[in-house]
Amino acid sequence: MLSRRFRLTTAFCIWLLALLAFPARFSSVGLDIAIPEWSALPGNRWIKLDTHNRPPVGFRTDHGGAVYDPEHQQVLLFGADTHQRHFDNTVTALSLTSLQWRSLTFRAPRFAMRTDRFGRRINGVFRLAPWPMHAYDALAFNTEAGEMIVPSGAQHSMTAAIGAQTDPLWVFDPASQRWRTASLPTETPPNFFAAGAEFDPISKRVYGYGSLASTSPLLAPATEFDLPRGGLWRFDPRTGQWTQLSENTDRISWFNIETLGASRQIAVFGGDNQKDDVLTVNDDGTNWQLVAPTEPTCGGGYYFPAATHAPSGNVLFVPPISNRQMSTTCIADLKNNVTLALPDANLPWVGLNYTMVYATDLDIFVLVTGSFSRGEPTAVHVLRLELESLSDGSP
Repeated sequence: MLSRRFRLTTAFCIWLLALLAFPARFSSVGLDIAIPEWSALPGNRWIKLDTHNRPPVGFRTDHGGAVYDPEHQQVLLFGADTHQRHFDNTVTALSLTSLQWRSLTFRAPRFAMRTDRFGRRINGVFRLAPWPMHAYDALAFNTEAGEMIVPSGAQHSMTAAIGAQTDPLWVFDPASQRWRTASLPTETPPNFFAAGAEFDPISKRVYGYGSLASTSPLLAPATEFDLPRGGLWRFDPRTGQWTQLSENTDRISWFNIETLGASRQIAVFGGDNQKDDVLTVNDDGTNWQLVAPTEPTCGGGYYFPAATHAPSGNVLFVPPISNRQMSTTCIADLKNNVTLALPDANLPWVGLNYTMVYATDLDIFVLVTGSFSRGEPTAVHVLRLELESLSDGSP
């Protein structure tokens, strides 16, 4: 007869294997919280939300990014600090219907970081997953397929593995909570590490700017500025094909790109401490222009939040004030070259510790700040834009 200890050990091992194979939807537990009536929020100011308890430990790092999933009304966050100190590859969701946090995937152990027979970085024990990586703005949500597209890479993982260490194009399905690769094993798709990508709901394509033109598998910190970049690209999720539209490299890295709706333009915010201009281009890669802000406090900088207000095609962005003690909130109408600061929407300097999305169906911007590695608590703010209440009625 089997001993009691053996039976308990066996049951524990079965439970552990099941947990790894079928991760639970971890939800934080807290007091009941009233969900705001989003359309009734005061306009043009940030409102701090009270979310259930705290998010799963370690979910928010300096180099993470986010997209909005309108089908499930949730913000999806992905990305890790890496740098030999943080290796979290989970996908975390903030529900805007319950204000609860959930981990949609199980964090893969570091020993599972490896390459396949094609030299591509893969991860996971029972389920395929990407390596922990910087995400920043190199995330896009395909609203047609309901999937998050990740055209970034693990160049700052500082982890050795055999082979070329290339990064496939990763796609995450929030419904099944599974990852898959969307590029052929022999392909080396454009890599937008420390750059930007955005899904355009009109053309149903993903636009990426600033792809790495180097085959170096690993990069030392701060060396990304020394690498050549590969301009503007377009990705068709239906065919899986990338097309290079332009070789423009006016911005090197650490920026945010936005598609501007019916104007068929793309804008690049940030990416250079010495430039306040916004870089714009037609979606076919032609007619590059530098647009100077008309509001002095709405300058540029190294890296800051930006998201497009879908109804108007204007962009809300949160650049740092010059002394980096504060961040201001601005709205840019790039078609008419008008930039305005929102007077009641200043924030403490968010720097790199942020991610921001526009929730199209709820008509609110969601800003998540905080840094696990620096001990900065996670905070969630929302803003409802009221263009008609601005001083001159525009943008």
